Amino acid sequence: MANEVLPEWISNLEDEDLAFIKKFILASGSLKEVAKEYSVTYPTVRLRLDKLIQKIQLSENTESEPYISLIKRLAVNEKIDFDTAKILISEYKKIYLSKRQNKWTGLVIPCICLLLSFLPILGSVSYYSSTKTFTDENGKVISEVVTTKENDTAAGSETASMILLFLFCNIPTAVYMAIYFACREKIKKNSELEKMNILDLE
Repeated sequence: MANEVLPEWISNLEDEDLAFIKKFILASGSLKEVAKEYSVTYPTVRLRLDKLIQKIQLSENTESEPYISLIKRLAVNEKIDFDTAKILISEYKKIYLSKRQNKWTGLVIPCICLLLSFLPILGSVSYYSSTKTFTDENGKVISEVVTTKENDTAAGSETASMILLFLFCNIPTAVYMAIYFACREKIKKNSELEKMNILDLE
């Protein structure tokens, strides 16, 4: 079989791992038979199998964070013990990922859209102005600005129009909020999966 079509988990295994899998299959999955083949004790074969399983799981569950993937790989390759790996990954998630996944950051754009939606409302006034011009006894021209409030019927119509305008202007806000909650839900699920991956190190 060409190497480029091999599953990734097989490509990451060493030659001795593949030899162990071959003997395990030929022994019909009997660890006792494999122990006889290697002339070792049953617990030794069991330990070898457990480490091989962990290595395959590591290849299958590739971490999006290179640091976490590196720590797990070091643990599987016995460069560091699993307890130390768990502590390093846990502290990394607390410090780095918590900063990068700040829930308030995603609310910046929706808040800006919400504030901008008030601008058309503030520009819509319920008053109109008119200018009256007249001449006094000395022949001097005097201008007077008169502000008139709309009647109740017009005011009610204006209020309804402003509500519709406000809702229309907040369509982008609603869209961004939907995206925000969808992303937060995805982050939450990924966080739960990452916690499960930490437990895999036990």
